Amino acid sequence: MWSHIKFHLEKDKAMSRLSIDIADDLLLALREHPQEMAREMRIMGAIHYFQSRRLSLGQAARLAGMQRLDFLDVLNTHGVPAFDLSADDALAEMAAARRQVSHPDHELMVRRGVSLPQRTSRPDDPNILQRAPLSRCR
Repeated sequence: MWSHIKFHLEKDKAMSRLSIDIADDLLLALREHPQEMAREMRIMGAIHYFQSRRLSLGQAARLAGMQRLDFLDVLNTHGVPAFDLSADDALAEMAAARRQVSHPDHELMVRRGVSLPQRTSRPDDPNILQRAPLSRCR
């Protein structure tokens, strides 16, 4: 007997259905429920297409059926780098992050208990951003 594994792919709010035939003995050997196997196949496909740069992070997360942050965790678990930055690009991103520390919503974020980066005493320190301990405000 063959089992059918079906899952949805989003494409501009329209859904496509894919069907894969898997021999029952393979499902038994894997000891997985067809729905769990379909979920894992979506995730592994998303990782593959993300690594091959055929899908963006957001698109790959949608294919995997999860939020971006959750997909970032999956990438980390599988040892897949989420960002491919040169050293110069990484320094530029860090500089942009430093500028955002003086964000206009900084006080609101502090009141809500959001942990924000803070400057060290030396502006030339490469580890200039550190987590600022915040107490919860009520």
